[in-house]
Amino acid sequence: MKRGDTFRELWHTKFGETYKPFTVKVIVRYDVEVIEGRTKFTRTLINPARPKPVTEKIVQAIDTEAAES
Repeated sequence: MKRGDTFRELWHTKFGETYKPFTVKVIVRYDVEVIEGRTKFTRTLINPARPKPVTEKIVQAIDTEAAES
């Protein structure tokens, strides 16, 4: 990809697609940097409607699922 390109990301979980009629808006931010000629991106997901912070247990489960994917 190059500057100005766009893409679409379709999310899945181990239970299938993530769309549900009650799903609220989330914000996904990508920070992109070039390191030694290679592109690295970091994705940050924010859910402003979440009533309480995510627990460490949930973060670990998400990280484990991402690694398996």
